[in-house]
Amino acid sequence: MQIVATIAGLVVLVLLLRSLSMRGEGLRADPSRAAGAPLTDDSVRELMLRGSKIEAIKAYRMLHGGGLADAKQAVERLAEQLPSRS
Repeated sequence: MQIVATIAGLVVLVLLLRSLSMRGEGLRADPSRAAGAPLTDDSVRELMLRGSKIEAIKAYRMLHGGGLADAKQAVERLAEQLPSRS
């Protein structure tokens, strides 16, 4: 019985580590950001200009911390200030 619990614990640990390693993966795969370039508010604006709202929210959270709802509201306020894409 202890072996089953140990294996289950290891599976949970592997899934947790995998989830954490995938966090922000879209930003690392972003070809417009140079390797090692610092994340800035301009990065968030650029993502919004390209129509990548979800990535902009992720970038905002990585830069400023905070919760998802707060980051979403901040990015939406930022989008209102950007020139419209017509």
